[in-house]
Amino acid sequence: MTKRKSIILLIIAVVIVISTVIVIRVNLSTEKQKNVDDNSELFYVKETDSNTSFDEKKLKSATVYYNSITNNKVSLQDIEDAYTQKNDLYNDYLKVYNEYYVEAVRDSLDLIARREYDCFFYSELTEEQQGKIDNIFYAEQDLVDDYYSDEEVKLYNLKNCQQLEFYNEYINPEYEINDANMEVTHSNKMLLEYPRFHEEYADFSDEKILRLFHGREKNGSLEFDEDELAKYAFYYNLLTESDVSVEDLETACKEKNDLCYDYLGYEYWFLDGLEKSLKMISFYENQTADYDISDIRHLEKIYLCLQEIVNDYYGDSRIMYYELSADKREELCKAYVDPTYLMNESIMGNASQIIGGTKISGHGLITYKSGNNVIIRHKRKNGEILIVEGKYKDIEGLSVGDYVEYSFHDNCNYSTNKYNGVQFEEIESQDKPKNFNEESYYAPEQAAKKNRMIDIGALIFGSACIVAMVVYFRKINNQIEEGNK
Repeated sequence: MTKRKSIILLIIAVVIVISTVIVIRVNLSTEKQKNVDDNSELFYVKETDSNTSFDEKKLKSATVYYNSITNNKVSLQDIEDAYTQKNDLYNDYLKVYNEYYVEAVRDSLDLIARREYDCFFYSELTEEQQGKIDNIFYAEQDLVDDYYSDEEVKLYNLKNCQQLEFYNEYINPEYEINDANMEVTHSNKMLLEYPRFHEEYADFSDEKILRLFHGREKNGSLEFDEDELAKYAFYYNLLTESDVSVEDLETACKEKNDLCYDYLGYEYWFLDGLEKSLKMISFYENQTADYDISDIRHLEKIYLCLQEIVNDYYGDSRIMYYELSADKREELCKAYVDPTYLMNESIMGNASQIIGGTKISGHGLITYKSGNNVIIRHKRKNGEILIVEGKYKDIEGLSVGDYVEYSFHDNCNYSTNKYNGVQFEEIESQDKPKNFNEESYYAPEQAAKKNRMIDIGALIFGSACIVAMVVYFRKINNQIEEGNK
C-alpha cells in the first residue's frame, strides 16, 4: 500500500513539473508574440485563417496610392498576393504605406468618380470604370507636378476645390486655373471613424426585420414605405460607401440575402439630421423643403458635394454635414449655390469646437510603431505610467525609443491609465531630459514580469520539494521493507 502511495505521489510530482514547463513556455511565447508586428491591418485583411479575405474597397485605394508614389502599375491582385507570399512587393508596400494618405486617395477617387459617372462612390464602379478613374487620377497628379514644380505636393493632399481645378484642366486643356485659390495648406485631415457593425443584429425575427425595412404585409404581399426607406438607403450608403437603391433594400428584405443582414448590422443614429439636411438642400434647390422620392438622388448628390465643402472648410474628415447645426448647414448651402460666398466664421467655428473634448499634451516615450499606429508612454509625476495608443499622420521619421512631445483631443476611449483610439494632432521628437531612465517607463510590465517569475519560482521550488519528499519516503520505505525480510 505504501508503495502504491509513493507511485501516486511520483505521478503528481511529474504532472506538476510538466505543468511548470508549459507555464514557462507559454510566458516566453507570449513575450515573443508581443514583439511580432502584425501587418494584416495595413493590408486591410478581414480574416487571418487559411481563407484570407480583404476589404477590397480600402485595399484598392491603397493600390492606387502605392502606384502613385512608386510610379508602378501593380494590380489589386498583386497586392493581395504580396500579403500571402511575403515577397519583395510586400516589403515595398510596407515602406511607403500611410493610412492617412490611402484615405485621402480614396476621397480623391470618389471626387473624380462623381464627376465622371452617376455614382456616389468609386468603390461601386465596375473594374473597367475604376481603371478609367485611376488613369485620370494619375494624369491629374502629372498636372499637379507641372503646376507646383514640387514633388512633395500630392493631388490627394490638396483641398477638394483645388483638386477640381486640376480635373477641369484635365477635361479641358485650355482651362485656366484660378491661381488665387491654389496655395498649399498642410492640414491633418484625420481619419474617418468607421461605424461599428453589430453581427448580433442578424438574429432579429422576420417580423422585426420587416419593420426595420419599413415594410408590412398586406393581402398576402409585402408593401414598403419607400419615402422612409429611401432615407435609410442613403444613410446606409454613407456608412458603407455603397450605392444601393430602395429596390435593392426591398429585395434584400424579401430574400434575406447578405445585403439584408449587412443593412441590419448598423445603427442609424443621425437619420433625423440627414433628413433635415436633405430638406434644406431641397429648399435651396427647389424653393421648397418638401421633395419627391423621384428627386432624392439629385439631392443626395448635392449632399455629397456639400460634404466636400465641409471637408475643405474644417480640414477634418470626421465632421459630417448632417451632424452640424442648422445655421452651419445653411452657410454651407449658400457656399454651394455661390462659390464666391464667404461663410460667416463666427457661425462656422473650427474643427476643435465641433469635435469637442479637451486638448491634452505631454511628453513620453514611443514604445511601439507599426504603420500609422503608435503607442506613447507618459510618466506622471507620481511615477504612474499613462499609455496613449492611437494613430498619427506624419509618422515617418519617428522611431521606437524616441522621446517626444505629443498632443490630442480626449474625445476617445479612456480606461485606467490608458487612452485608446487617439488621433494625434502632433508628435515631435525632443531631446531626452538629463538622467533619463527609460526602464522606468516599463515599470508596470517589469513588476508584472517579476511577479510572474516569483510565481514560477515558487511553483518550481514546490515541485522540487514534492519530488524530494517522494524520493525520501521511497528510500525509507525500501529500508523498512529490507528490515522486515
